[in-house]
Amino acid sequence: MAKFENAQELHKANPNTFYVPTQEELGGLTKGDTVKVSTCGERFWVKVTWVGGESVVGTVDNDLLFTDEHGLDYGDIITITKENIYDIFN
Repeated sequence: MAKFENAQELHKANPNTFYVPTQEELGGLTKGDTVKVSTCGERFWVKVTWVGGESVVGTVDNDLLFTDEHGLDYGDIITITKENIYDIFN
């Protein structure tokens, strides 16, 4: 199982150079939005299919380069938390 990076922690460590969605933006996350996450150094898009509290379920929405390292591929269903989100496209 892939371990997703905590974007919020990276922002806290580098607030002037590493930007993430605000808590308000994360709170407005809904089904149909697309979010960027990262694992094993690869950032990619996930199409949101369900949001409940801090949990988010979605499908990997682009081809990946490091599938051998993290085991994920286009179309896979994954569960993340809002702290894993680097960006939101809605």
